[in-house]
Amino acid sequence: MPGRLRTIAISVCLAVAIVLAASACGSKKASSTTSTSSQSSAEQWASEVCGSIVVWKQNVISAAKSVKQNPTKDQLSLAVNHAQDWTNTLVQKLKSLDTPETAGGTEAKATLSTLSTQLQDGATTIKQEADKVSGGQGMVEAASVITSTLVTMRDQVKAAGQKLKSLPQGELQDAFKSTASCKDLAAT
Repeated sequence: MPGRLRTIAISVCLAVAIVLAASACGSKKASSTTSTSSQSSAEQWASEVCGSIVVWKQNVISAAKSVKQNPTKDQLSLAVNHAQDWTNTLVQKLKSLDTPETAGGTEAKATLSTLSTQLQDGATTIKQEADKVSGGQGMVEAASVITSTLVTMRDQVKAAGQKLKSLPQGELQDAFKSTASCKDLAAT
């Protein structure tokens, strides 16, 4: 790979990693989404939501690191495909969760539905830009759009998290504040 193209590819990877690391998606440690009998249904629901987002973030960061280690068009394409698959998995998980039967449950489910659509749209945009890369100039143009899209996705996750934390007083709001995986999300 020519030196300039390699530098551009590394820059794209670093931008991806920085945006995701600075996102509101939480810490790097894995959280268990396994519910126990001592958890309320609201706590189980919140744990599933937060745990799924934590796993998604870990996978997307891993994909970005793989491009940093091997900054080629093929590796970028592979990483983007994986990130899109993980985003689809997250979206399916969030959509599969029933609406919690608590105060704020309908609002929480609507927030996740909106977030799912936003993340899927962002992943599609990133994939389309990565597919356009054919040389150094294409990499620069793609880097700009990909970075901007990642910043938007980060902001969307953060906004959804803030909405979920500000649900009406009740069991679900308490669950988002007390569940271990949700504490991981709030850590950054």
